[in-house]
Amino acid sequence: MRKSLFVVMAATGLFAGNAIAQDAAYGNFYVGFGVGKTNLKTSVTFDGTGVDAFKFDDDASSVSGILGYTFNPYLSVEGAFAFTGRAKASETKSGGVNSITMDNESDMRSLEVVAKGTLPLGKFELFARGGVVFADVDSEIKINAYNGTAMTNVPSKITASYQDGGFLLGAGAGYNFGRGQIRLQYDYYGTEVKGTNDQNLTLPNDDNTFTKLTGPVTIETKDTSRLMLSFTGYF
Repeated sequence: MRKSLFVVMAATGLFAGNAIAQDAAYGNFYVGFGVGKTNLKTSVTFDGTGVDAFKFDDDASSVSGILGYTFNPYLSVEGAFAFTGRAKASETKSGGVNSITMDNESDMRSLEVVAKGTLPLGKFELFARGGVVFADVDSEIKINAYNGTAMTNVPSKITASYQDGGFLLGAGAGYNFGRGQIRLQYDYYGTEVKGTNDQNLTLPNDDNTFTKLTGPVTIETKDTSRLMLSFTGYF
C-alpha cells in the first residue's frame, strides 16, 4: 500500500513539475532569428507602347528577426522585420530581327505583425499565422534593345522604389526544447507593391529602326511567398 502510494505521489509530483515548467514558458517574451528563401514576382509594363509586359520570377535568400509574446499555449502575437537579398532574373522578347532584353534585380524589406494560433502536440506543435505586412521593394531594370543592325542602351536602366501594405498568411510546424523552439514555416504576402515612373525609352521597330518614346512604365511586385527556418527562445 505504501509502495503504491509512493508511486502515485511520485508520478503526481513529476506531472506537476512538468506542468509548472511548461507554464513557466508562457506569458513571457521570446526572440528569434530566421533564414530562408523568398520568391519575388516582378512585372514591368511599358504603357501605351504595344510591348508586352516583362515578367520576372526568382528566389533570393532572406533573413528575419522575430519578437513575440505568448499569452497561453494556444495564442501568441509576433512582430518581425525581414530583409530579402537581390532576386535576379532576365527575359528576352523577340520579333523578327528585333529583340528587347531586360535584366531585373529586386530586393525587399518587410515589417510584419501577426497573431499565431498553435495546436500543441507534446514537444511538437502545428501553427497558423495571420496579420498585416508592410513591404518596401527596390528594383533595378537594365534594358537592351536590338534591331538586327544596332543595339541601344537608352535608358541603360530604370530604378524604382515602392511601398505597400497588405495581409500575411502562414502555417508551419515547430519542435520545442527547453525554453527554445525550432520551426519551419511558409508565408504568403497579400501585397501589390507597384508604382509608375515616366521614362524615355528607345525601342526597335519592324523596319530596323528605333523609336524614342516618353511615357509611363509600371513596375509591380506581388504574390510574394517565403519558406523560412527559424529559432526562437524565451526570456
